[in-house]
Amino acid sequence: MRLLYSLCAVLFTASSLFAQSYPSTFGLQSNSPVCNGQTFRINVQYSVPPSGTAISFRWSGPNSFTSNSNATLQVPASATTAGVYSVTMSFSGPVSGTGTATASTTVSLGTPKPEGYVTSFNQGNRSWSPNYQLCGPGSFSLVAYPDAAWSTNAATYTWTGPNGFSSTEQNPVVAQGTAGLYIVEATYPDGCGTAKDTVTVSNYSPTIFVDTYRIDGNASTFTPSFCPGSSADIRGYISTPTNTTVAYAWSGPNGFTSAAQSFTLTNLTPAMAGAYSVTATLTGACSGTASASRTISVSQPTLTINSTTVEATPYFTSTFCPGGTFRLAASVSANATATYQWSGPNGFASTAQSTTFTNLTSAMTGVYSVTATLTSACSGVLSATQAITIGNPTAYAYSGEANGSGGGTISTFCPGSSFRVVALGGAAYRWSGPNGFTSTAQSTTLTNATASMSGIYSATITFPGGCTGVATTTVTIGPPGLWVRSFTVDNTPVSTGGFCAGSAFQLTVSTLQTGFTPTYQWSGPNGFTGSGQSVTVTNAPAAMGIFYSVTATYTGNCAGTAVEQIYIFTGHRTPVISASNRFTSPNQAVTLQATGCFPGFEQVVWSTGAIGDVLVVSPAQSTTYSAVCRLIGNSCSGNPSNVVSITVSQQPAVDLSLSMQVSNRVPAISQPVTVTLTVSNQSGNSADNVQWQLRLPSSLTIVSTGADVQLSDGSLISVPTVVPAFGAVVYVFSVKPGTEAIYRLATQIIRCDNPDPSSTPNFGTNSGQKYVAWADFRTTATSGPVFVSPEPNPATMPTVQSNEPTIVLDRSELALMLTPSTLTPALNSEFTVWVSVRQRSVMARNSARIRCQLPDGLVFVSSTDFSATGSELTTDTRALAFPHQTTVFMFRVRAVSTEPATIKAEVLSSSLIDPASTPNNGFDTGEKDTAQVSLRVY
Repeated sequence: MRLLYSLCAVLFTASSLFAQSYPSTFGLQSNSPVCNGQTFRINVQYSVPPSGTAISFRWSGPNSFTSNSNATLQVPASATTAGVYSVTMSFSGPVSGTGTATASTTVSLGTPKPEGYVTSFNQGNRSWSPNYQLCGPGSFSLVAYPDAAWSTNAATYTWTGPNGFSSTEQNPVVAQGTAGLYIVEATYPDGCGTAKDTVTVSNYSPTIFVDTYRIDGNASTFTPSFCPGSSADIRGYISTPTNTTVAYAWSGPNGFTSAAQSFTLTNLTPAMAGAYSVTATLTGACSGTASASRTISVSQPTLTINSTTVEATPYFTSTFCPGGTFRLAASVSANATATYQWSGPNGFASTAQSTTFTNLTSAMTGVYSVTATLTSACSGVLSATQAITIGNPTAYAYSGEANGSGGGTISTFCPGSSFRVVALGGAAYRWSGPNGFTSTAQSTTLTNATASMSGIYSATITFPGGCTGVATTTVTIGPPGLWVRSFTVDNTPVSTGGFCAGSAFQLTVSTLQTGFTPTYQWSGPNGFTGSGQSVTVTNAPAAMGIFYSVTATYTGNCAGTAVEQIYIFTGHRTPVISASNRFTSPNQAVTLQATGCFPGFEQVVWSTGAIGDVLVVSPAQSTTYSAVCRLIGNSCSGNPSNVVSITVSQQPAVDLSLSMQVSNRVPAISQPVTVTLTVSNQSGNSADNVQWQLRLPSSLTIVSTGADVQLSDGSLISVPTVVPAFGAVVYVFSVKPGTEAIYRLATQIIRCDNPDPSSTPNFGTNSGQKYVAWADFRTTATSGPVFVSPEPNPATMPTVQSNEPTIVLDRSELALMLTPSTLTPALNSEFTVWVSVRQRSVMARNSARIRCQLPDGLVFVSSTDFSATGSELTTDTRALAFPHQTTVFMFRVRAVSTEPATIKAEVLSSSLIDPASTPNNGFDTGEKDTAQVSLRVY
């Protein structure tokens, strides 16, 4: 019966430990609502007591009602008896102990809703359901409740249904029923009212299910994953009506077919993996078809290592406190079994599946390895590693809306609203913040926000094991911030920040928090203005970069304005390209690299049609290459780059290198210095017409040379010669310094008829190739100018490739750099240090605080950006430059010691999340939001 019951809350009290486990369930059910003059019936629902337990009940109710009735209470229904009824069950026994359990429920007057069902027999079993499937026109019984067994309501019933069916019986039989909706209406006497219920009868529609099981001896395990060589049971399940037969048609990988209801696949291979589908066709009393499928995989299991804290609710991490504990556990997928062999730092070894480590020390830091040897249905050997660090874990904190959303991306809240600050990863927390805020909760909600609550909230987090970390989050009380984006104007708009000059683009703004509808006012170059959440610029100005600004005006509790800008790139940069080798053999790989296109806005398009900053080519003949910067998502490009010519030689390749030594590193003025220069050939082919050149630095003169070296226009140039296979040619000449200075000599091979796969003649002394050699010496004085061999045509060097993550448009991408005015300050001298903060993100605005740490040998002098507390320098929260620009802070210091000195810097806080760095987690993490520079004081 579908009776409407009320199951209430339960309160337990007990005088013994055993009583805490009894009763396991306890509550009240009632037949409420009922008509006036009928009977309220309330039943106690409780678990069966242990043997020897004595039970009694004490009832209470409206108008001082009390009763010692048993587990069922019946009360005449009236306005004075309706209300809350409570029962206390007292129990006592040798197993249950002595105690009480209390529950309550509310009963009321009203019109009872009838409950309609279909009752039928299927394969000898009676079923009751408000939904029934029928095999064509057929007979079934309708049943309506409540009846006399439960209620004294003398209701009359009326049934109606499809094809004009009607009946006034409470439980009619439908002789030739059809699919449709059957409605029962109960009319109660004495003006109690009427109520309805429905029964749905539908035409039979078969359903089939497919399950897969792994066979382990005489047992089977439900799983879709199997090892090679094992067996799989694939089973079809369908419920069939009486006098109905089923035919099965299976299909699967590699042309598999079967007509069985279930089957077993043996000696599984990866080729047998895939979807196994079945169609069941029913005939007889009921007809129809049903289909289902199940996909299985056949592969070796995978081995994983989990490193967790050891506590009631462990969490996954790889960094643990010194002196604390952690657990390593290995697991194999696909329910495979295995034996394990561990190894790790400090001589660790184990054959257990999991191991707990205690009294952690730095010696336990390192990589832990485990090898799993598979047994039973799977065979083979698997390996996995896990790096563990013993040290202070990283602390995290963020702010969000009080309802739990935000996730750290929301830091601005309206006056009068509520917000929360949350710390993560610890076992204990200690907060401090503006307006005297303190808390020891992991998450704290602050209500009725005022301007005095703006500022930095700092959480000291104690991790399992006792070590601590500090995390901060910055909160601003005021109008919500804005997020501005730009899109192409076409049928499928693309979000981008670069557009062709003269084209149209759309600007769209949204609030960083939902539920606000401010008014917007836009402004931009060439007198552009607009209003509304979105505006269209119809003719993009032909400028390298421009800014558009939007002002949002809020009303209500958050009255005020918020301003945001977006950078639009409408010009084109010109790339500079370089080659790893410009003189090579046929079909040898040469790497071309282009620099100078605007990251996030432009992409490099090569003369070959290839796209990307780097292009690897293998020309068969001499070829030229160039590139342009093309706007992403647009077709317009800028001016072409320089042209790089790759000369392909048919001569045999050689392997030349150059080295140079001087006889005296600290000569006196005018004292001759002998220079020995060696050209070596490490290949089996001779190198023809090899020449080198050394451009003389200023104030350096030639004393003597051999016949194989000539002086011309301030340069020493060797006579073309042949360097034999696996041989060398040595040159000796002498020079003398003319004044106190540091002299740096650079020599390079400028000619060779044979290609070298890794070097290019006359490529530039700054190229770092093995065709270049350097040597230096200085006069006996410790100071003076530096004279370097001039290089009129320096090599175009590719930029170092970044390993930073992909830029996220609405996230922070901050990078720090420290630049002192000198790396070798004199003792007691003052010098300047610049701190550069570059923002890589394309569209997001950001603000941040910077902290610097001075070493013992430097003292703070002055700054307009930093304030000093001892050796620690900090800025206030500052708005940073627009995306892809740099904000520079400055301070001056004095050197007071000759000890080596290292200045350190880090981002202390940031208004936006940085996916690759964490603010305020230490100077020595190596993250890009940190920087260090080392000085030598003389």
